[in-house]
Parts: sequence; C-alpha cells; structure tokens
Amino acid sequence: MKNITIKSRSGSYKVIFTNDLKFLEKESKSFLLVDQTIFNLYKRYLKFNNIIYIKANESAKSLEFAKKIYLDLLSKNFTKKDQIIAIGGGITQDLAGFVASTIFRGVKWIYAPTTLLAQTDSCIGGKTSINLKGFKNIIGTIFPPEKVIISNAFLKTLDEDKIKSGIGELTKLLILGWKGKTHEKLITIINNYDKREFSLKTYIYEALIVKKSFIEKDELDQGVRNLLNYGHTLGHSLESVSNFKISHGIAIVYGMIFANILAKNRNLIKENISDFLNKRIFKALIPPQISVDFLNQHELLEIAKKDKKVVGNNLSFVLPKGNLEFVKVNDVTRYEFKTAFKQFTKII
Repeated sequence: MKNITIKSRSGSYKVIFTNDLKFLEKESKSFLLVDQTIFNLYKRYLKFNNIIYIKANESAKSLEFAKKIYLDLLSKNFTKKDQIIAIGGGITQDLAGFVASTIFRGVKWIYAPTTLLAQTDSCIGGKTSINLKGFKNIIGTIFPPEKVIISNAFLKTLDEDKIKSGIGELTKLLILGWKGKTHEKLITIINNYDKREFSLKTYIYEALIVKKSFIEKDELDQGVRNLLNYGHTLGHSLESVSNFKISHGIAIVYGMIFANILAKNRNLIKENISDFLNKRIFKALIPPQISVDFLNQHELLEIAKKDKKVVGNNLSFVLPKGNLEFVKVNDVTRYEFKTAFKQFTKII
C-alpha cells in the first residue's frame, strides 16, 4: 500500500503502512511513551532504553499527568535533540503529542497508532488534547508528528468493542467523502467487520485520504475542517455524562444519529437517507440499550452548550444536507434539541 504524504504548516509528514513490527528496531533510540497494556502485549518487540508507561484512560489526559511525563523525561536526561515515539491509541497520542509540542517548546516525535480508531482518524491532523474538569479536549495544540507508522499487526489483539469504536469513525469519514459506491462499502463493512478474515486496510487508507482532503485545506480548524466534527457535539456530551464509559467512537455514532435527526427535521436530508444511515449502518454499531443514566437530556444539553465548537447562545452541529454534503450550523435551539432528543431515544 502506498504511503500518504500530509502537508502541514510545519512541514510535510508521511503515513507509512506496514504489516509487521520490524520498524520498532529502527526507532529504539527514541524515548518511548507507551500504553501499559500495549507494552504488556508487545514487550518482546519494545527494546527501548528509555520507557515511560501510560495508563490509557481519559483521566490520564490531564495537566497533572503531563507534568509527570515532563519530569520523567527530564529525569532520564531527555534533551531538545532527542525524539519521542508514542505507541498506543488516541489517549496516548493526545498525551505524547501535547508533551512533545510543549517540552523545550517542541521536539520531534513519531506516532504508531495501535487502535482502529486512531489508525483510521486521529493519527493525522496534528491535534493534541488534554481534558479539564470533565470537559473533553478543551486544552491542546496542533503539532503533527515527524511520521505516522500504521501496522495492521496491532489490530489483531483488539476486542470487538474497540473494533466497533473504530468503525464508528471510519464510517464517518467515508460518509464525509461520499462517492458513488460508498453506500455499498458501508454495507460491506457493517456485514463483515467482525469476521477474522476481513481486512480493513483498504478502508483505513480511504478514510485517511478523506481526512487529508480536509486538514490540508484547514489545518488550524477554522473552516472546512470543522465538518470533521460530524457527530461530535452530542458525542462529546455523552462521553462526559457517562464519565467516558461510552467509548469515543461509539459516542460519535450516537452523535451522528442525533445529527441526522436534526437534519431531517430541518428538511436538509430526506427521510430515506436518514433511515439508511441511522437504522442500517449506525444502529449495528451501538449496544442493544444504553443506560438511562447517560440520557439525562438537561445535562447533555448543558455540556453541549459549553462545547468548544459552540458559537453564541445556540448550539453548533455539523449536519448532512442534500446528497450527503455537510454544513456547520450555529443556530440549533433548545426546542430543536429537545424535539430531536425524543426521536433519538426511540431509535436507540
């Protein structure tokens, strides 16, 4: 599979695809920041002299934990000329990228994503993020790695929940880049993603090509890149209300269902399009039922109002329109939210 080159303000970087873990030998002089679970699974390949372990949960995405990493690096005589390699999922990426962008005002780093969600979406674009008091990704930088190395060997140890979470973001990107055969591709993925012999490599590549088209036009997320937040307004609220018991990818699936309902109510898309996405594609990825504790409409609404994407007093959503083009709207009212929420709870 061909490498992908991503253009950035700070210089181009490559996404390199491989089927094994031999690349790790070449990077052994780097300072390794690694998800503890990933280290336990692959430690025979991780022959690094300097290792910092990360317990990859949302509580680790904090200024306090970033401070701990700074101090650990300095205690290991890390200098501005040294390089970090991050191995793990999106949480590891967020932390490592944030630390790399801020220690010594920026050092080189490499990222090897180990989850489907990270391989298919977050590994490119350069966003790094830290949470603050329940508000997700409220602090961060845009600081791309020197290169991204995607190995499908890491996907072999993922459980079904993590695969579904990744499929959520994968389908989002394919929908955002809608082409003539996307309809068939989505059905193929939903029907086969849980079969061992089914390969997602081609779809990961296609999803990254779609994301590349957005981030190269708008790296700083001031315009068209906002459309990548399809599903994220309600999705991030659900993550917060559930105390991150709902994984990011699945939260985004719920968020896309909700956005499609809003769009249908505004006559932006036809009912058959909304039904195909919500009932044929997205419903196959969500659990049979969601805890009623996570469906506190008032709490979800209040968190959505504080989302970093909100402009003014109303709510901001990315909505589909027409034949699956997308638009960001900043005028979703409380009444619209509550009306759509009633319909949303009936679907899920």
